[in-house]
Amino acid sequence: MKEEKLIAEMSVDEKKKKAEEIFQDFNKKYIPQGLPGYCQHDFKMCSLVAYKLVRELYDPDGKLDKNLIASTWGSKYDVCLPLMEAIWLPIRYLGGNMCCGRVFAINICAFSSRDSIIGIRDAVYPYPHPKGTFKILKGLKYIGDYKEWTMFKLDPSSTDDMTAMLYSNHEKNFDLQFAHFPHEGGYRILFYWVDC
Repeated sequence: MKEEKLIAEMSVDEKKKKAEEIFQDFNKKYIPQGLPGYCQHDFKMCSLVAYKLVRELYDPDGKLDKNLIASTWGSKYDVCLPLMEAIWLPIRYLGGNMCCGRVFAINICAFSSRDSIIGIRDAVYPYPHPKGTFKILKGLKYIGDYKEWTMFKLDPSSTDDMTAMLYSNHEKNFDLQFAHFPHEGGYRILFYWVDC
């Protein structure tokens, strides 16, 4: 009988395949809040699974219960509350306020490619953000605008912890979305926060 590899021993491609298996098990086996243990506390594996769960959370055609997914991070699904708990989330809110703006973290380990394209937009004001309205703190390169999206490429060489950080001057009354633009086309919403 062949013994299964520990997640820490797996190659990146093996982890991607295993992340899909864990995602398919979600809601068949009870995983919420036990995700780190289920992923053998491997940060890359938790990040890959979290990407799939968050993509499903914000997919209007998603099949899984949104509250069950949100309970993975100890909360309920509410677009008026930003995701900010688990460090393995693909994109999370770090803090800020109406006077200082907002800071967001992007977990580079959650993406299948280290040079993935990330977009940010405010659906209330559907035009790209002027360059003075955001500041890259680390881990990103500004690459231009596409329709209403401001576009960035992940830049792991400019961060020491596989975390990108972005400051935005959003104050209030925003409908903020971050999305991943995968190589196969289209985009996937990975963060959505309506300032209610």
